[in-house]
Amino acid sequence: MLELKVVELQGLQKKEDILDWVKTPGNNKDRLVEFVKNTPEWTPKEDVKHNSTTFNSTMVLTRLDSLFQEPEEAVTWLVDGLFPSGGFSIIAAKPKVGKSTAARNLALNIARNKPFLGRNVNQGAVIYLALEEKRSEVKKHFRAMGAIGNEDIHIYTGGAPVDAIKQITSVVESLKPVLLIIDPLFRLVKLKDGNDYIQVTNALEPLLRLARDSGTHVLCVHHSPKGERNPEDCVLGSQAIFGSVDTLMIMKRHENYRTLQTIQRYGEDLEETVLNYDKGEGCVTIGNTRQERDSNFMEELIIDFLSKQKEPVIEKVIADEVEGRTALKRKALRELIKQGEIVRSGRGGKGDPYRYSCTQKNACTQQE
Repeated sequence: MLELKVVELQGLQKKEDILDWVKTPGNNKDRLVEFVKNTPEWTPKEDVKHNSTTFNSTMVLTRLDSLFQEPEEAVTWLVDGLFPSGGFSIIAAKPKVGKSTAARNLALNIARNKPFLGRNVNQGAVIYLALEEKRSEVKKHFRAMGAIGNEDIHIYTGGAPVDAIKQITSVVESLKPVLLIIDPLFRLVKLKDGNDYIQVTNALEPLLRLARDSGTHVLCVHHSPKGERNPEDCVLGSQAIFGSVDTLMIMKRHENYRTLQTIQRYGEDLEETVLNYDKGEGCVTIGNTRQERDSNFMEELIIDFLSKQKEPVIEKVIADEVEGRTALKRKALRELIKQGEIVRSGRGGKGDPYRYSCTQKNACTQQE
């Protein structure tokens, strides 16, 4: 009759096995046989505390009523409301938008315990893997941001080694960082087909497990596909990537500014918001929402146009002469009237259409 026993070997460290055990003097075959003989047979047991049934060594089922009695698990944050501790996230953008710049800003702020994008952070050690950028450029950027060298940031530059995941896991266990940045993702996980769901899922699994087991937030820099996409489609490759993340941070370049928005598993999504870049220091700060920014810019254009007119003009003239979306211009006109920045005359009828002109204050301001 077959017996099943679970033998616990004393003196082993985490992830060590019998090959490590036999290296200790006195640990030999005879001692192992003795351990096995003295170990009682393993049998499944009912988990009375959680009203759960154990079917094998890894699968435990919990009754729904017991599940409801368990305390709520609070989400702890690396960056308040943005990146959960022990989470997995992606910064996605097309080339030259500034995703690596934002990632290094995050690294420095975490190490210094300074807010990132106006949000409080959980200070700790940071590992930054720069897998495609020049070492000199990484050094130059951290210096430009004001780093002095005593920050708890550990940097690797160069190609990913064959056993990269194993080495990363070992370093994380040793340094216990709160943040690991992989820049970019596909330089680490080399795939034959980045659009293959199974391949991508298998490649991401070790990173997800590392984040959950260690409590380290794993942030990967990644590329966006060509063309305009819906936010959830702004990740190059399989949908398995989007499905795996706790936070997807999307960066875009527009004509006069760059924006950031998030899709989150935990917390509230950040609507598309302007990112302010300080080119001298290489730092990023959060601005108004894109909608607010566009509205403010349109209001400035309309005031500038009206201040140069000798007499009031109808809305069609404004629509033809001021660049921008018609809906945005209409909204800006209503808001400027409400604020008292411009004046509207006329009854709005066919024979007496509305006419718009600057207030004396704005007309004088523009002429100075």
